[in-house]
Amino acid sequence: MPSQRRHERIQTFIERFLGEIIHEELTRQDVLISITEVKTTSDLQWADISVSIFPYEKHEEIMELLKRKAGFFQSLLNKRLKIRHTPKIRFILDSRLEAGVAEE
Repeated sequence: MPSQRRHERIQTFIERFLGEIIHEELTRQDVLISITEVKTTSDLQWADISVSIFPYEKHEEIMELLKRKAGFFQSLLNKRLKIRHTPKIRFILDSRLEAGVAEE
């Protein structure tokens, strides 16, 4: 079981590296994709990646694309993150931005 500090560092590295990978691999002028949070399981087997998509209307298309490319992103992340077992990634839509816009 990793220490709390190591666990947080790994989450930060995943957020940074995966953000770079998504930016490099999914260059689109009509959509902004942001990683809002990374949560890993205590055993570091899984990393839930919360993403915010703007404009929100394109969220279904982009989430499908992210899920389809998850294996490719995983292999790139494995190369950049030099730890024995890299957590498997799962993308989750962060709809807080849409909820905030709806309230206004």
